[in-house]
Amino acid sequence: MAPSSAPAERNRPYDAAVTGMEHGSIVVDGVFFQHRANTGITRVWASFFREWLDTGFARRLLFLDRAGAGPPLPRLRTRSVPRWDPARTAEDSLLLQEVCDEEGAALFVSTYYTTPIATPSLMLVYDLIPERLGMDMSDPSWVEKRLAVEHASSYACISENTRNDLHEFEPASRGKPADVVPLGVEELFRPASVDEVAAFRKARGIRRPYVLLVGDRCGVGGYKNAALLFRALRGWEELKDHEVVCVGGEAHIEPELRAAGPRVRARRLSLSDEELRLAYAGATALVYPSRYEGFGLPVAEAMACGCPVITTKLASLPEVAGDAALYVDPDDPEGLRKALDAVREPDRRASMVAAGAVRATAFRWDRASAAFAAALSEAAAVATAEQRRARDATWRPRREAQAAAAQRVPRDGRLQAIPSVARQTRERLGRPLKSAAMRYLPPRAVVLLYRLKRVVS
Repeated sequence: MAPSSAPAERNRPYDAAVTGMEHGSIVVDGVFFQHRANTGITRVWASFFREWLDTGFARRLLFLDRAGAGPPLPRLRTRSVPRWDPARTAEDSLLLQEVCDEEGAALFVSTYYTTPIATPSLMLVYDLIPERLGMDMSDPSWVEKRLAVEHASSYACISENTRNDLHEFEPASRGKPADVVPLGVEELFRPASVDEVAAFRKARGIRRPYVLLVGDRCGVGGYKNAALLFRALRGWEELKDHEVVCVGGEAHIEPELRAAGPRVRARRLSLSDEELRLAYAGATALVYPSRYEGFGLPVAEAMACGCPVITTKLASLPEVAGDAALYVDPDDPEGLRKALDAVREPDRRASMVAAGAVRATAFRWDRASAAFAAALSEAAAVATAEQRRARDATWRPRREAQAAAAQRVPRDGRLQAIPSVARQTRERLGRPLKSAAMRYLPPRAVVLLYRLKRVVS
């Protein structure tokens, strides 16, 4: 759909990028929005879009809305496409190339590891958690991640550590442009008054001082490491007067955490961003004992709200926290107990809050979105027709072979292939109708037609 008329644009820092429209649109696949409602990745992209809408760079973008799950941003130019299906990833790639061709795309960027065929792609790299932790990489999402790394002509990494890990674990990335684009903190995350914090605590029934955990508490293989806090509190002299407030993550406190700290009072809350701001502002400390992060946005948010941070020196966390946090060993409960005592000392606390406020100013969404927009614009400008032809010659046969294998479906206990002539005829006759449907029908109608097509097939 066409974007509505835009309000006056702020400072217009992206004029150079917007005038790059002669190179074509930048297609953004909103695939990740179909998976979860309010995770870190969706929040990051929503923040980028809001900044780009304000500054004008969004005029270069076409957002691919998967089954109507995209962010509610009416001024963002949007086109409906079917949901991503892990069993049909090659068909999806071929479809994305059709969209890019029809839209005259200069560049493709995905919110989560999808790729076209010939159109160049820039990959936003969040982390190398599955690679670093030795996870099973046969999952379709991880298979597509490796293909996305190979397909990409350039990368934007959310931390220096992520860029280093990308080059370490993915040889296909070496020698290609890779910019570091640190994330930002929403402006609403700021210190709160005593009265605001008191009202929040009363509304949520929080009567004791509390230590804050934000996000997933365990993670695959336990890398989020919240168990360290529960083990530390088990031997903390101040335990009886404190509790743990967990924001986000699983709906219930995990049994292994309860077992690690049987006498620890812990509750889990689901909060809006404004409430999260107040939770940060009223906490004794944010404890973020992760063994690996691609960035660590809660650390920056907490510092912006005047909350002392206790974290580890692993992965990207020192890049975010700098000298404003207390660092602990991820396997040292005694060290964490000492850190909890330290943040309660008035002078130490005041110095940490002041240092954190300064540190947080380094992470602003206007700067992050400007850096990312510049990387996108440069990648869109340097692609050549020869590179596109070479990419098409490499990727089309691979994806077509992959799609052909996926077309073999179980029938009467046997695998049968759809006859190639019939399939080609059906695709040739159906392509104009499919293109028109994706362009003009609302998202729910596209989804219904896609499901009907699968049933008939």
